[in-house]
Amino acid sequence: MTRRIVWIILFLVVTPTALFLLRGFGLEGGDSGFLDPYVKLNWQYYVRAPLLMAVYQSAWKLVGGYGWSVSDIIALSSSIAGGVFIAGVIALSKDPRVWLIMLVSKTSFIYLGHVENYAWPYALSVWCFALARRCEESGGKSWPVWAVATLGVFCHPMTLMIWPGLLWAFPPTCRKSQMEPLIATIVVVGVTVFFQAFGNYSGFFQPSWILPLFEIGDSAADYTLFSWAHWSQLLWFYLFSLPIGAALLLWKGWRVWAGWRGGLMMTVLVTLAWSVVWNPTLGTADWDLFGWPSVFVNMAGGLALAVGSGDGIADDAERTE
Repeated sequence: MTRRIVWIILFLVVTPTALFLLRGFGLEGGDSGFLDPYVKLNWQYYVRAPLLMAVYQSAWKLVGGYGWSVSDIIALSSSIAGGVFIAGVIALSKDPRVWLIMLVSKTSFIYLGHVENYAWPYALSVWCFALARRCEESGGKSWPVWAVATLGVFCHPMTLMIWPGLLWAFPPTCRKSQMEPLIATIVVVGVTVFFQAFGNYSGFFQPSWILPLFEIGDSAADYTLFSWAHWSQLLWFYLFSLPIGAALLLWKGWRVWAGWRGGLMMTVLVTLAWSVVWNPTLGTADWDLFGWPSVFVNMAGGLALAVGSGDGIADDAERTE
């Protein structure tokens, strides 16, 4: 009990406070300007980040008159997510090399009080895999994984990209894993449909976020999917977020495709595929969004490096026991 209290204080108070105070070293980026008027509106179901927007709007009503700006509120939220992220990395692996590889990335600047909605889905996704590993190794139920995955979707629907990996790790064909993903799906769809039918909502998906194949036409994109401009910018995003993890993953390889390890690799493939077809409407300022695949590439690369340390990916001999 004492140890749990220490962890809560360290990762939900001390670490977030330090990250918030260091926000002067953060990086510009994201579309923070559009958040301010949305937060100051009356509460609505904002599809792109419904739970976060509700938290921001509630916090604004409480502290907006005491010298806090909307940016301050969102920055503090991102810093708290940073503490949750670091705790998740430690829960995932005991190997400091894994921690280092996951933290030494431009994506980590999101937690220095970055004014955007991506910090929480990043942090909760790490916890999904930390809990998936614990669940698989202990033989426990997968409901904690799906509970966090559901929470992540309400923080940002980008978290849905880890669901194929979780389904790979806990296939519905397994009787033990049938109810949890079904309940999670019902909750996500049910809440969304309810607010679309009866609530005040906004923030829907825009077709312009997908890159056109060959011609720009009426698209808001600056280039097409197969243009040099697109691939050079994508390379820029990758170089600043996942080069170490990707290099380690290519060097060490990935020998285990079952369970949560297979689910992690599935998520690597899904998020990289998404990054290829998505339109960075803000150019290089979209580094915070396009750092999303790095969470999983760096996680997989670090775990691949940790093979043989007792905390990485099991070798062939261990798997056949």
